[in-house]
Amino acid sequence: LLHSNRSASHCMLGKYADAKEDAEIAIRIRPSWGKGFYRKGEALLGLRDYEEAIRCYEECLERDPTSPDARVGIANAAIKLEDARSGLFIRQILVGRDIASGRSLSPIQSRINEAATSMRNFIYLIGDRDTKKCVLIDACWDVNGLLKIVKQEGYELVGLIVTHHHFDHVGGVPPPPYDQFRIRVPGLASLMKKFPALTGYVHPEDIPRLKPDNPTLPLNRIIPTSDNFVLRLGERTILRFLHTPGHTPGSQCVLLNERRLISGDTLFLGCCGRLDLPGADRDSMWSSLQRLSEELDAETIIYPGHEYGGEWSTVGEERLAGALRP
Repeated sequence: LLHSNRSASHCMLGKYADAKEDAEIAIRIRPSWGKGFYRKGEALLGLRDYEEAIRCYEECLERDPTSPDARVGIANAAIKLEDARSGLFIRQILVGRDIASGRSLSPIQSRINEAATSMRNFIYLIGDRDTKKCVLIDACWDVNGLLKIVKQEGYELVGLIVTHHHFDHVGGVPPPPYDQFRIRVPGLASLMKKFPALTGYVHPEDIPRLKPDNPTLPLNRIIPTSDNFVLRLGERTILRFLHTPGHTPGSQCVLLNERRLISGDTLFLGCCGRLDLPGADRDSMWSSLQRLSEELDAETIIYPGHEYGGEWSTVGEERLAGALRP
């Protein structure tokens, strides 16, 4: 139990090699216990050895057939293995955990981190494993933290994609009631200032809404992304933009290789984005959700814009019990 729990702690800290070592000790001490194999699977998932991770989760299920965690582990590893084989790289970054976390020596940054943790945004690094080119989707809150991750992963940042114009996805001055934070969130404008050759991708309906809260944003470097606009990061990595108004007039989802959907605030696990904010429209949201349900395969993985109940779902699951129900 001690080594199993310590393995879990190592995983939480990103020390996956140490986590694997403790899990293996737990297995040697008690080989009939499924939890040790589950812990090793989690460590291997972190080490990106997806095939071995799946084998360990299956070993766990042989000993504990009712383990829901092992089944989720197999699903996570299978998704990542499929992506790796197809040349697609996806890193889901949780604000308040992976970046913009904890206390800072700067009072302003500490306040930003506090706000970021409460918002629970997901930011996505999408890359092509062959060209090593990547884009960030909804990059804000902690510019230096994001750039550190891009460097650690060994990718070249070539673009910034915006799913919609709200401050927690692009940065800027928060509107009421979020102005209580008294902060300016770094994001799109900060990154484009730092990298003069960097391009932004925003739907035309939301472009005019960016400037008021981001007055320094260079609009001449923003590419309008109409419905079905296509961006290639390499021969094997194709991003298709789907206009899905409702949460905002210019909300858009990004479909990766026709099987992974970055849904922004259009679709969450079990629900859709808020419809009580300025620019939101209930009828448009309904049409957008019906479009996603009708056009996408049931196996399409959905990656939402916030951590509201989980990290991913599928179109099939959301048709059964979520916002994609007929």
